[in-house]
Amino acid sequence: MKPTAPALSATAFDRIGCELIAEALRSAGGPVVVLVGGSSMVPAIWPGDRIEVSPAGDAPVAEGQVALFSRDGRLFAHRIVRIVGSLAGAAQFITRGDALAACDPPVPRSEVLGYVSAVVRDGRRIPMASQAPSRSARMLSFAIRNSGLVRRLTLGFRARRRRSYRMVSRCPA
Repeated sequence: MKPTAPALSATAFDRIGCELIAEALRSAGGPVVVLVGGSSMVPAIWPGDRIEVSPAGDAPVAEGQVALFSRDGRLFAHRIVRIVGSLAGAAQFITRGDALAACDPPVPRSEVLGYVSAVVRDGRRIPMASQAPSRSARMLSFAIRNSGLVRRLTLGFRARRRRSYRMVSRCPA
């Protein structure tokens, strides 16, 4: 009988993936591409998009940029809504997902793994602007934040559209 490897729980798998991505950003020196699973940044970043993350380093940071950070063994890509100083003088970021009502607890700059430089969606690379989202994107985010029905409809429509795109792109010419 062959010995079997122990099964990993979803939490353990997430934690390992998070650590691998963090290490890649610290050591690679270049951008890392990460598959997005959550919907907290809709409409800027959709589930199933890939984000290109540049290492944090000492690059200047501005409100409106999307930071990638790790918390409780999970990765979060949320927009920086405010930069504040701490008692020790080190910068901390107040972040929030575009589709979320509440801000995250402060994120020390030292915990930021990188910044989203582009989104890859349906085979296209879309550079991430470092300023706040457009008016129409803010309106959609507001509707998603405040209405479960709008959230379900928007995500369902996007999922159907994505499936139909994949089916068309796989068909031989």
